[in-house]
Amino acid sequence: MAQEFLPVVPKRHPGLPLRTTNEARYWARYQLREDFELPASVSHVEFSPTAPYDLAITAGARVTVVDGKTNKVNRVIGSFKDVAYSGSFKHDGRLLCAGSADGVLQVFDVQKRATLRSLRGHSGAIRTSQFSMDGLRVLTGSDDKTVKLWDLPTGREMAELSGHEDYVRAQSRVKVSPHLWATGCYDHKLRLFDLRTQKAIFTLNHDYPVEAVLIPPGGGLAISAGGQEVRVFELFAGGRILQRLSNHAKAVTCLALDATETRLLTGGLDEQVKVHDLNTFDVGASIYFKGQLLSVGASPDKSRLAAGLASSKCTVKLIDKKSVAMGLDWAGESLADRRKSEETKLFREITRGQQKEHKRQPRPGSLRYFLRGKNENPIAGDVVIGEKRRVKRKSYDMYLRKFMYGAALDEALTMKRIDVTAAVVEDLIQREGLCIALSNRTPERLIPVLRCLERNVSDPRYAELMLVVANMVLDLYSKVIGRWVEVDTALARVHRAVQRETQAKNDLMCLVGMMELAIGTPAADTIHVVNGA
Repeated sequence: MAQEFLPVVPKRHPGLPLRTTNEARYWARYQLREDFELPASVSHVEFSPTAPYDLAITAGARVTVVDGKTNKVNRVIGSFKDVAYSGSFKHDGRLLCAGSADGVLQVFDVQKRATLRSLRGHSGAIRTSQFSMDGLRVLTGSDDKTVKLWDLPTGREMAELSGHEDYVRAQSRVKVSPHLWATGCYDHKLRLFDLRTQKAIFTLNHDYPVEAVLIPPGGGLAISAGGQEVRVFELFAGGRILQRLSNHAKAVTCLALDATETRLLTGGLDEQVKVHDLNTFDVGASIYFKGQLLSVGASPDKSRLAAGLASSKCTVKLIDKKSVAMGLDWAGESLADRRKSEETKLFREITRGQQKEHKRQPRPGSLRYFLRGKNENPIAGDVVIGEKRRVKRKSYDMYLRKFMYGAALDEALTMKRIDVTAAVVEDLIQREGLCIALSNRTPERLIPVLRCLERNVSDPRYAELMLVVANMVLDLYSKVIGRWVEVDTALARVHRAVQRETQAKNDLMCLVGMMELAIGTPAADTIHVVNGA
């Protein structure tokens, strides 16, 4: 009696550990990229707080405004006589202020590009400028070691905040109070000022020149960045250090909040943006850019992420429109789905313990008992005959059943699933049909085999099997090497993949040897020299 044909079962391996979290996958959705070439290093980027959320890029002696809808350069403000710094929007998005290296603060109408105010009073470059929450005042920090508060309606200087011992490079307003303002200075200090008394309430030590400061919503924390460290101070506890974040390999240059104001973005010279949870301060994601970062910003509608680079470029990463339309949150699911799941969970909790009301079964011998249909549920004592379902076989199984080994291998390669291909190859080896499957192939049928070898020769799960296939291919086609250009090119790629894998293993063996030498060598103070030994 002939044995029933057994279908090929794809190879299964232990699942790999989950290396990415839901939040990391969310930030990975920022894939589309737009690069803007600027005349100099991009010192500051900022999104308008109102729709369509235009982007202001400060670089060189101008501020470039990128349209939020088209993501194209909309207008250029170039009324500066020297290098411009810190182009910042008013809360309604209509005005923009920026300082310059000649010590002049200018306020512009964004739409008309007209200069509304030119305020002079600093003797050094104005490195940072920002509107107050009401939009009637502007605070500026300068290289002359002073911070000045300007009244826009009159154009006069309202106050000067003194006490800084070096260049002032950063500032942040406090949203919970219009009278509090934080500044960062190269004298390693973060200061929180009360504008009413013009005195510092807190003077917090960062131990490095402060490049950026930030006061999150709530006003209970103060964050400073400088050197390779980001420090979080708890103001309600007297300014004690709550957390030290040392996740960057090089100096941290910029800080920003995301659209939800629950995530802290830190950028540095290591070409990365780290996303921190403001509750736990854990790093949820790392976003890579092609250049050293000087500034970073996130749009209020969660659609864009901008980074100003030292290489005279501004890179804007766009999230796919599907994620924006669905309103995906950190868990990678839409808010509507989350509400639905919560409602389902609540319903289950309410109905827990309640027995499901079953339909009453008809009494045997009654009319209803004899009128039961095919959809009637069986009762105790009924004999249930299951329906035999016809199993649909895979195409490569059909070819294997017909002993068409070459066609079976072609079908497996067409699926582009290495687990299926490996299972078919192992089945061919058991049938002693691998040589038949690989023989008499045209270049069009041989190249997919070589591509499979190139992709998987370095995979430890399939390397041994790929080696068997590679040796057989070389045995069968060694005499035709040089006749087909496409095959020669594919063979060269396989050769390079093998060389890379061999070099990687040699490097790892050298590393293992060095580690064993370092671990196994006794310390210098434990080596004793014995005379006469």
